[in-house]
Amino acid sequence: MKKNFKVFMSVTFAYFFVFNSPYVIASEISIDNKVVPQTIVVRSEKISDNVDSFDKKIIVQKNLTDNSVHNNNIPQTIVARSEKISVNEELNVKKIIDVPYINQDNIASGCEAISATMLLKFYGYQLSETNFTDNFLIRKNWSRVNGKNYGPDPNSAYPGDPYLARGLNCGFGCYAPSLAKSINLVLDEKIHKANVLSNVELDDIVKNYICNDIPVLIWATMDMNPSKPSMSWTINYVDENSSYKIGDTFTWIAGEHCLVLVGYDNDNYYFNDPYKNHGIISYNKELVKSRYNELGNQAVVIENVQKNTQILS
Repeated sequence: MKKNFKVFMSVTFAYFFVFNSPYVIASEISIDNKVVPQTIVVRSEKISDNVDSFDKKIIVQKNLTDNSVHNNNIPQTIVARSEKISVNEELNVKKIIDVPYINQDNIASGCEAISATMLLKFYGYQLSETNFTDNFLIRKNWSRVNGKNYGPDPNSAYPGDPYLARGLNCGFGCYAPSLAKSINLVLDEKIHKANVLSNVELDDIVKNYICNDIPVLIWATMDMNPSKPSMSWTINYVDENSSYKIGDTFTWIAGEHCLVLVGYDNDNYYFNDPYKNHGIISYNKELVKSRYNELGNQAVVIENVQKNTQILS
């Protein structure tokens, strides 16, 4: 090949605008009249929406010389490769579902009930968080006898009083099977059903639900701080959702928290977080995945009965 050469794009350019970032695609280029079967994508980071300005940028790019390449005098970035390039890979994406927000100030240990109420309101069920807590949340008291604690399996019922933050019979929390069962007491069974998602990766939840405007209840930790084992008790209540037996020992995970996954961007997940009146808050994706895993990878989604889109776990 001669030292002095010019690069000419030998096909008509197809271009489009995504978030005001133009891409120019050519399926082949010609160097010294020899066709090179590669794909070139020209992306301008800053470019005017004015068509004339865009055309001028193309002309400059089409007439690159050996000189301009070696002098780094290139106004845009060229990526040449043989495989297809997805434009979406280059873009910053952000999505947030508009879900009614409720804080848990009035129910100190009621994150599950509050988050469930937010989800129910999203689907048009008009009830308050106290109404759900008092009339639909499946609860069982825990007790202390001769220094030994007794209470339900949290997969079967909420242990304690969610209005109490500390002391005897204070609220702890419940897990996905129990909360789904409580939510189903509210739902019109001909239209909606609350389903448990067990061991489903967060990326799959986003792909199958959040991207389809379906918010999801997620179990993680308060402020995404590390969890730790805390109080233990002997199980005295189980139901069909329990993997424990009466008399087994259960240890509560301190820091447990239920919140509503409503969105994402490249680096974060977004939640309606009832804790400390956080509102819509973002947490780093990898951090959330870690806390979600610590709480057993559990989630709950409300789905249409006719069009059940539940992920098979």
